Amino acid sequence: MPRPDARLPHLPPDGFRLPDRYYGGICPYADRTRAAYRRWCAELTHISEDGRERYVRQELCRCASLAYPNPASYERAAACNLFFLWLTAFDDFYGLCDASELVDLRDRCVDLLRGARPRPADPPILRQAAELRTMCAPLMPERWLDRYAAAIDGYFRKGLEPEAAFRRARRMPTVAEARDFRLHTIAIFPSLRMVEMELDLPLPPGVTDHPVIRRIERALTRISIWQNDAYSYRKESARPEEAADTVNLVLLLQHEGRSEDDAWAELRRIHDADVAEFTALADDLPDFGTRQADVRRYVEHLALVVSGIEVYYRDARRYTVGGDWVDEYMLPTGS
Repeated sequence: MPRPDARLPHLPPDGFRLPDRYYGGICPYADRTRAAYRRWCAELTHISEDGRERYVRQELCRCASLAYPNPASYERAAACNLFFLWLTAFDDFYGLCDASELVDLRDRCVDLLRGARPRPADPPILRQAAELRTMCAPLMPERWLDRYAAAIDGYFRKGLEPEAAFRRARRMPTVAEARDFRLHTIAIFPSLRMVEMELDLPLPPGVTDHPVIRRIERALTRISIWQNDAYSYRKESARPEEAADTVNLVLLLQHEGRSEDDAWAELRRIHDADVAEFTALADDLPDFGTRQADVRRYVEHLALVVSGIEVYYRDARRYTVGGDWVDEYMLPTGS
C-alpha cells in the first residue's frame, strides 16, 4: 500500500463536490451551539475522558452549523447539533455489538424518539435520544416526529445492523454486498429529514413521498457516501490492521483486484454520475402547485446538508491520519 503522502494527487477538495451554487454559509448560532455541544460531549460518560475530549476536538457542532446554515431559530440549530453528535457517537461506540444487542438498542432508541420516558438505566447516548425528542417535540408536528423516528429505525435495520455483521466478523464485504447497506450506514437519510426542522418547513406527504424527491434524496445520499470515502481514505488505509473493518469503496475495489488508480477513477466516475443525476432532477422539479417555492427551497437545503458535510471533511480531525477519531467500542457479549 503506498504511503499516505503518495496519494495526495487523488484527493479532494477539487474533485468531490457539488456545483458551487449548492454551497452555503454557516449557521448564525454557531458560537452559541458550540457551548451546548461541549456539554453534550461531557455527558458521554460511557467513554473515557480522553474520548470525550476527542469529540470536543472533532467539532461536529461545526459540521452541523455548515450542514444547516439557515435555521429559523436557535432551538432548531441546537436540535441539529445534538443530532449530529448523538448519532455519530452511537455508531462509534455500538457498531460492534451483536445482532440481538443492536435490536434492543434500536427498539429502545426509536421508542424514546417516539416519546417514551427515559429510564435511570438508559446509557448516556439513549438519554440524549430522549433529549433530542424533547427538543424537537414543541417545534414540529407529530407527522414529522414519526417520520424522523422511522428514518432512525431504517438507519439501524438497513445500515448499522447489516454492516455490524461484517465488522464483527472482521471481513470486508464485497462491493455488491456493501451496495445493499451503504445507502443507510452514514445516516444521511435522517440528516436530510432534519431540513424541515431547520427551516420550520413541515411538508405534506405529497411532497416528501413524491418519487422525484425520493430520487433526489437517494442521489444526495450516494454523493455524500462517495465524498466520505474520498476524505476518509488516508485514515482508513493508514490502519492496515483494521482493513477488514472498512466499507470504503476505494479499498473494497482494491481488495477485489483493482489498482489504486483504477479504484479512484471508478469512485470519481460514480460520484460525478450521481451529481449529474441530482442536478438534472433539481433543475426540473415537478409542479407542486402552491408549494413550488417551498419545495425548491427544501431541495436546495437538502443539497446544503451534503455540501456542508463536505466542507467539514476538508480539515476535520476525525478524518486525518493520527487524528481525533474515538476507538472505544462496546464489544459483543462474550467477547
